[in-house]
Amino acid sequence: MMQHRRSHPPRSVSNSSTSQARWAWALLAALPLFGCTGTESPEPSASKDKDFSIASQALLQSPPSVSAGVVHGCGLTDSGLAICWGNNDDGKATPPDGAFTQLSAGRHHVCGVRPDSSVVCWGLDSHGQSTPPTGSFTQVSVGERFSCGLKADASLECWGNNDEGQATPPTGSFTQVSAGLFHACAVTASGGLACWGNDSSGQSTPPSGSFTQVSAGTFNACAVTTSGTLTCWGDDSYGQSTPPSGTFTQLSVGGAHACALSDTGTPTCWGDNFAGQGSPPAGTFRQVSAGGANTCAVTLAGDFTCWGSDFEGESSPPRRYQALATGYMHSCGLHLDGTVACFGDDSYNQASPPPGTFTLLELGAVHSCGLQVDGSVACWGLDHLGQSTPPTGAFTALGLGEWHSCGVRADGTVACWGDNANGESSPPTGTFTRVGAGSGFTCGLRTDGSVSCWGRDFAGSSTAPTGVFSQLTVGDTFACVVTADGGISCWGSNMSGQTSPPVGLPIQFLQVSAGASHACAIVSGGPGIECWGSDYSNQASPPWGQEFTQVSSGASHTCALTTRGFARCWGDLSAGIPSSP
Repeated sequence: MMQHRRSHPPRSVSNSSTSQARWAWALLAALPLFGCTGTESPEPSASKDKDFSIASQALLQSPPSVSAGVVHGCGLTDSGLAICWGNNDDGKATPPDGAFTQLSAGRHHVCGVRPDSSVVCWGLDSHGQSTPPTGSFTQVSVGERFSCGLKADASLECWGNNDEGQATPPTGSFTQVSAGLFHACAVTASGGLACWGNDSSGQSTPPSGSFTQVSAGTFNACAVTTSGTLTCWGDDSYGQSTPPSGTFTQLSVGGAHACALSDTGTPTCWGDNFAGQGSPPAGTFRQVSAGGANTCAVTLAGDFTCWGSDFEGESSPPRRYQALATGYMHSCGLHLDGTVACFGDDSYNQASPPPGTFTLLELGAVHSCGLQVDGSVACWGLDHLGQSTPPTGAFTALGLGEWHSCGVRADGTVACWGDNANGESSPPTGTFTRVGAGSGFTCGLRTDGSVSCWGRDFAGSSTAPTGVFSQLTVGDTFACVVTADGGISCWGSNMSGQTSPPVGLPIQFLQVSAGASHACAIVSGGPGIECWGSDYSNQASPPWGQEFTQVSSGASHTCALTTRGFARCWGDLSAGIPSSP
């Protein structure tokens, strides 16, 4: 039995050349989360699904926030979870484990502030830009091959490339810092501005006045005055230094464009718009971050959304889900809006869901079904035995097996369709709350909490235990139930240890999912997820230190839903993970 326990070089640039400005955004690396983008940390938003990396951490419960780089982006969930997407050259889209309170993503590297006030950086380190000093920091901002941080004593410290003086900040006390391409700016404790580094376009010669926030871009910078108006200086080749009138609460300057949020959360952008980076979608947001040729923002619901250039996936942050489902070699996710996205093997169109909105998903070997809003069932994928041809009527639950499918009707009775060679599609009478289907057999959780099984009885798979149970899951040739007191009981084939869950641990099982020959469960009082059974592809080796709300076990992979609704998968990821396009 395989059982696994898891706890929880200098450049001089003129502002007179349009081609230089086009070139410049591609080098921009100064797009911090708070530094360039504002003082309030926002939340994540929905866009296209894309590959991303997730770092494990303890829960922090802070507002979500986003930082747009040049060809990638990073965000923090309200639990301190670091998520990055887009180009991963130099490892910049692979955040380290651990929690963060703030992130700043640039072109080649990313830096973040830990809960203990230390700074951690990852990605390119050609000039030491990803080797931060020790000490306590409250904010960090990433530039082009250099980084700057605001220390706990309000002083500034920079590291990395210093060929333009960009890593030599002034002395004094400051409240915020923002690193641009080859220059940086900061707000002084008295509300003034200080800039240093390259000044070829006047970007390091700020105006006088009183300000609350500054954002340094490629060859320009902008700031929010204490009255909420905007002022910009430096290169204005694309109008990026000609801000709109009005009052704003948060600002971010990108490659050759900039965006700001009004006091109602409405975004306004100005400057270059060749890739649509200056054309925000309708709606209100909590935070905005301008990238090289794209922009990302955090919606009021806590989702990441991006617009503009997406050549490297920089405008494709991960979407959130309300539920996940895994099949043999494919997976599907139910988005928050009820739409479905599927991934992995699509040989029989099992990963090609129909349009529309759904409330529940279940996957079989090579077919899939979902409950539509009206309770009707829609199926797609292989249908050689009728397993993807459901009956009419309203259902409340589904269970898909290898070549057959079953559902609990609105009146509590069970209906099955597809292969019936072993009687697996001939349910008994009575009322049920849940149903699960395997390879040639089916089990149902009756309304009184007992379990009944029918069909093939290979290795005792159809011989259910007696008792009252709260949850049922059926694998290929085995099944498991959660007892009323939070224990677990499994039966059927145990060739890989799939019916031998962990025992003697001070935990309770909240939700369990049986795969082909392994199972995983959400547990309380312990590590978050426990898995047991076959582990030839690491499908039974869950990540450490994360909190999940749902788990789904497939054949050689497993996926789980984080507390923020993001997918985390492990095992054979060629089987399709809900974090990929």
